[in-house]
Amino acid sequence: MLILARHGQTNANAQRLLQGRTDLALNPAGVAQATAMGDYLAVWLEQGVQPSQSPAAPSAIPGGSPIVRVVSSPLLRARQTANIIGDLLGVVPTVDERLVEVSYGEWEGMPVVDIANTAASRWRTDPDFAPPGGESLATVEARVLPLLDEWLQDDVVIAVSHVSPIKALLTSALRMPVVASWRFRLDNGALTIVDGNAKWPVVTGFNILPLAGEH
Repeated sequence: MLILARHGQTNANAQRLLQGRTDLALNPAGVAQATAMGDYLAVWLEQGVQPSQSPAAPSAIPGGSPIVRVVSSPLLRARQTANIIGDLLGVVPTVDERLVEVSYGEWEGMPVVDIANTAASRWRTDPDFAPPGGESLATVEARVLPLLDEWLQDDVVIAVSHVSPIKALLTSALRMPVVASWRFRLDNGALTIVDGNAKWPVVTGFNILPLAGEH
């Protein structure tokens, strides 16, 4: 089972700015989101039941299943999230460079709405399109796709990453084109669950928000 965790909120997230590889820390809301994910996973993995505040969460995992790994993107916001989750689960996270966020190149730090007004059409339809000096969705997909093969062979892997790599893994699992990722909303502090195996992955949960009051 692969549990994909989007990092907690940063100030740039709160201001709706493109972060990409800009290395920012969690803000207080992000710390709360990371803690909620860790608490949620601790209950679920220990008891095999979903916490009551998230009725849409999957409950198929057997109680007491081992956590093979907690793996993080190298960026600070993801590592902080992974460390909080790891502390609550008693697991020391490792880093995998392939989980790093897409590079927005010259667009980093720009308001999302400004990009939407200038380049959204091509960005949302052409997987090979990249911002100036940045990375295309096709490139992101190519670097994360092997993770499905590697990690779905293990019992439980918790991967802490970012919106674009997680969506690329999701569309790959669903056998959808990577540009379909634009049709999925993935919030900070959200969990996505992929079960099954590399040949037949099954998405059993998406955008699960453990923080109380967020569904």
